[in-house]
Amino acid sequence: MTARFFHDVTVDENRKAQLMRQPAATRTYVIHFTPRSGSSWLTEVISRTGQLSAANEAFNPNFIPRIAQALGAATMEDYIALLLRRFNTGGIYGVEITAHQMNAVFGSYEGFHRFFPDVTSFWLTRKDIVAQAVSLAKMVTTSVAHTPGLDAQRLQEAERGFDYDAKLIKQWLLHILVAEEACEDWFEAYDLAPRRLCYEQITTQGPGPTLDEITGHLGLPPLNHPPGALSHAKLGTQKNAEFAERFRREHPSFLSEVAARRQRTLSRLPD
Repeated sequence: MTARFFHDVTVDENRKAQLMRQPAATRTYVIHFTPRSGSSWLTEVISRTGQLSAANEAFNPNFIPRIAQALGAATMEDYIALLLRRFNTGGIYGVEITAHQMNAVFGSYEGFHRFFPDVTSFWLTRKDIVAQAVSLAKMVTTSVAHTPGLDAQRLQEAERGFDYDAKLIKQWLLHILVAEEACEDWFEAYDLAPRRLCYEQITTQGPGPTLDEITGHLGLPPLNHPPGALSHAKLGTQKNAEFAERFRREHPSFLSEVAARRQRTLSRLPD
């Protein structure tokens, strides 16, 4: 199943051998997340410590071929072995993954679990799934995902190019909901107790307390967050808020059904 990610990789055996001589991380963690839940912000917070690995999307199907080429990995076994060395930070390796990525790469959580049987789990979601779906619809429509590297003109163009489309918002809301349900099923099936985080919580409390939650769940001492402003900033605008409110007004029955399906997630989120 995974061979398609590696069929164009040209392996530099010297580069691969050099990486394989490095020690592999002995402690691993995974951040399960849904899109537009603050994962990029969280990745930046974690990576800037220099002590918790990069926590990147190494299992995003769109990224695997490029990363595999850089590592010199022609199989999933080699890919993971090399990831554990290349991104080993003080014995720690972390990664972020969505349910859709998990299914596309590993078939299910079972395939991932085979490679990471003792992984520590985190679960990042967003309470306001309507605002989340609007944000995802906007990202897909405008191809603008994050603020780093974007100038004001590009952001203004994206804003002008985003029109209200209830069908599109509903489509992406269901995409998020399916991912939530899949993760909750996996947590129950494998008796996992992930540390639950949510967009509203982490963006309100800021980097320091969020890092304390990460290190606490990993059984590590607290870390100091490096000073300086983060490069990731909120992309949502007044238009996002207006579209979300309009969708709520127009689809109350649908959203009641969504809320019922989200009880496993919502009832366990931090206040």
